[in-house]
Amino acid sequence: MNILKRLTIKDLKLNKKRTIGTLIGIILAITLITVVGGMFFSMRKTLIESEIQSNGYYHVQLSDISESEVNNVKNNKDFSHIETMYDLGNAVITLENDRFQQLHTYSMSKETADYLKYNITEGRFPENGKEIAISSYYLKSLNLKLGDKINFVSGDLIDNENEVAFEYEPENTRIINGKEYEFTIVGALNQFSRNAVTTDVKTEKIDAYLTLKNPGNYKEDINELLGTTDYKKETSPKYKFLSINKSLLEWEVFAFSDSIMKVLIGMVVIVIFIILITSVFSIRNSF
Repeated sequence: MNILKRLTIKDLKLNKKRTIGTLIGIILAITLITVVGGMFFSMRKTLIESEIQSNGYYHVQLSDISESEVNNVKNNKDFSHIETMYDLGNAVITLENDRFQQLHTYSMSKETADYLKYNITEGRFPENGKEIAISSYYLKSLNLKLGDKINFVSGDLIDNENEVAFEYEPENTRIINGKEYEFTIVGALNQFSRNAVTTDVKTEKIDAYLTLKNPGNYKEDINELLGTTDYKKETSPKYKFLSINKSLLEWEVFAFSDSIMKVLIGMVVIVIFIILITSVFSIRNSF
């Protein structure tokens, strides 16, 4: 071994140009592979942070659940964090020229609003059940401003077949179980949506946002929570309405479909292959 070592060192010294060319080729290959990997993980981190800043850090949303169901979820050790809000339902506000705007109101604490990124861009967060914050876009659309009072009836939006509807259509949908509310507008929300937020108002409908303790086990934990074998279908025998935060899971734990994963892996393999081939020719030319 010592003889081989001495011969190698002697050969490197006798062929300095070749040695330098070889070292440069190896350094370039390692640097390029490191840069490619760094760019990929930097992009991944940026996308994760962007999703969290837009919607908050949660993995599963359960809608229209009861207090007892909330307590059951809180006892689930697979989830490290849970935020809840009360759903006051949908309202239809009539404007001039027979136009209308649909408004969905939630009641939540300031802590929940901060966690789920319901940020106030103007004014302040509601301090009681008589105050409300509305999307800044909808404030303009409704021709309202801070300090104005707003009255509406909010309830369940259903279609002509008594099924839950999400979009108001004058001829095909109506509001039932309505309750009249009067609020003073004290804040504008950052969201480009038809959402409004108040606080200290409770209803029988609760929305829960759950954060996994170990996102790496998302398949097992979410399927166990929902009582299903395929969480991607977003259906459950336990919960009527649910949503999986796929945008976050996709980049946090690479929860992509098989076809997308194949494309990503293929792209990485091609880039590394190109780098290796280029480096081989660089080293070969040094000889």
